[in-house]
Formats: sequence, C-alpha cells, structure tokens
Amino acid sequence: MFALGKIGACIVPLNSRYRTDDVAYTLSRSRSATMVTLDRSGPVDYQGMLMESMPEVRQSPDRTLTVERYSDLKRLVVLGERRLAHAHTWDALLAAGTSISDDPLALRPGGRRQRVGGWHRARGR
Repeated sequence: MFALGKIGACIVPLNSRYRTDDVAYTLSRSRSATMVTLDRSGPVDYQGMLMESMPEVRQSPDRTLTVERYSDLKRLVVLGERRLAHAHTWDALLAAGTSISDDPLALRPGGRRQRVGGWHRARGR
C-alpha cells in the first residue's frame, strides 16, 4: 500500500460480498484508470462479475481499454487465471516494470493521482 502512494495512486477497496451491480457502481464512481483484481476467491468469481459488467470492451493498439460502463478504466490486471482476453496478467505487469529504469521515474512530476480499484488479499501478493 505504501508503494501506491509513492506512485501517486490510491486504493478503492471493494467488499468481497459485493455483487455485480455493486462492483459496477463502485468502479464507475471511483473513476479508476487501473483495476487489479483476483480471478476468484473461494466461491466468489470476481472475474466473472467483471465479464458480466463489461459487455463492450475495445482495446487500442497501445493496449489501453475503452469500456462502455467505465469511461476512465484503461487497464485491467488479473491475479490468477486470466479469462478476460483484454486483461493483463500479474506476471506481465511485473515484467513490464523491469523495462523502466529509475532515471525516467525520478523525472516524473508528482501530484497526478491515479485511482486503482480492485480486490486484494490482506497478506501475500
């Protein structure tokens, strides 16, 4: 969580008891640009909820998304089995980060915040 603040992001926690409509409402109101989610946790199929709430998704050549119900959402990262074709895997996200050196990051101006919504485990990842 401390790293999120360092990159100018903030957490939008989602309750594991949410249903599809609750997730859709919270995600659209949060104006999140990036969502990181588990594929599932026990009987709760988070990825299935997203699939249900995202009937129309287009992907640009730069791999950013245009999602009908979520105008600000540009990236989706799934931890676990990825069933959404337009989502990035956690491993792909980590690999992409290794290609960026510290120098360009040090030159970035502070202050622009990016909301990151999604479910997360209390410990572990």
